[in-house]
Amino acid sequence: MYRKDQVKGIVAIILFGIIGVSFFVFGDESPLTKYIALGAFVIWLLATYFIRKNFEKND
Repeated sequence: MYRKDQVKGIVAIILFGIIGVSFFVFGDESPLTKYIALGAFVIWLLATYFIRKNFEKND
């Protein structure tokens, strides 16, 4: 498994954990939970971009 795939997996696990905790704390009908999920998606896209950019530079 490539190192960049491992890093993306770790980021995904952390973000899914944050989303899961927000569902338990605030419930799925809370607007705050939806904003947290949307924010996690944006963070995932940015992390994927920067991880790809960083590992392409090193190869």
